[in-house]
Amino acid sequence: MRGRPWSWRTDAAEALLQLGEAHRAERFVADQLATRDAANPWVSGISLRARAATREPRERQILLAKSIDELRRSGDRYELARSMAELGQVLKELGEPTRANTVNRRPWHLAQECGAEALREKTLPGHSAVTGMPEDPAPVAAYADLEAKLSDSERRVAMLAVHGHTNREIAMKLYITVSTVEQHLTRVYRKLSISSRQELPVDLRLSVTEMA
Repeated sequence: MRGRPWSWRTDAAEALLQLGEAHRAERFVADQLATRDAANPWVSGISLRARAATREPRERQILLAKSIDELRRSGDRYELARSMAELGQVLKELGEPTRANTVNRRPWHLAQECGAEALREKTLPGHSAVTGMPEDPAPVAAYADLEAKLSDSERRVAMLAVHGHTNREIAMKLYITVSTVEQHLTRVYRKLSISSRQELPVDLRLSVTEMA
């Protein structure tokens, strides 16, 4: 237990997941997310990560991206590192090793800052604190500066793409055409100096109200 009694359901869910009891774990997560405590970004973030562990890779990617957004708001660097490391693993499963390695650099450094050696080794095996240190990714503040270049519509499309949605799914969610989605993404790539959705920074942020 983490010493936060209002998250005991998520703690129980994680214990059940380690025992391979995903269905029971999901029930605890659902109960946790139905409580008023779920309004707390820390509770929401760890609960979404637990739920992600019960789902298929594509849906897991979406849930982990939301978990990361919540945990970033909570200020808990260790739990943020855990969710980002899980996202890196999912990206590998989805056949995106290059993006996975890019994503994993951030939790590696966060784990280093927190003194979480086991998590650091799990994230990028073989990279010690002394040798083989991966290049630190651009800080969140730098991403915030990049986001300022995007229009509201471009940010909505980009964030949904980061969360793993296809162009058709984005079009349906935002009630626009697939062609419009493609145009928005093209402008996003140009403004962020990237060439594909795989290069979209996982640190892109969007408020819950904008995602609704």
